[in-house]
Amino acid sequence: MPIAPLHLKAINQQPLGSNSKFFLQFSSRVWNAEGVTGNCFDDGVVQGGWDATSYQPGTTDILTALPGGDNALEWGRRYGLTTYSGRPPENMINAYLQGFDALFPHVSPAFNGRSYFVWSPGDPHILGAYSYLAVGQYTVFNGIQAKQEGNLTSPASKHPRTSRATSRERCAAATAAQPKSRPSAIRPA
Repeated sequence: MPIAPLHLKAINQQPLGSNSKFFLQFSSRVWNAEGVTGNCFDDGVVQGGWDATSYQPGTTDILTALPGGDNALEWGRRYGLTTYSGRPPENMINAYLQGFDALFPHVSPAFNGRSYFVWSPGDPHILGAYSYLAVGQYTVFNGIQAKQEGNLTSPASKHPRTSRATSRERCAAATAAQPKSRPSAIRPA
């Protein structure tokens, strides 16, 4: 079954982000002692993060980082990754511990040695992360992505024809245009 021209345009042109996830487990919620939630934003390796196990019983906890842009695209080269998910190499663990230490002082000593990463741009099955609309695309084809066409039921940006190189170029340009912000930890109200 042929794909409608507008749907094909969305498949070929909608960019794919580069967000990845990095998880570190801690023996206690050190950040709560500082009066913060574990939610954070910075310009370092963490970029965006949260307490993935808040409101769960027990003392162990997981901080999750959600880097994107060039930071996430460069994971393979920077950390010598040979797979897109699993136990991270020590240099990667140390980088993220330092990143979280900048946001939540003294968190590293509570790290219990358990960690995991998911590198979306390195996954040969998806080649990236969340799709997004580039400037001008909202009025061109927004909404067509989720419409079923024959057996095509996945969002257009997840289609195998999505160009990784195009996504990288667009993601890098979008990242370069973002203003730099100061590190911050979100304090509960």
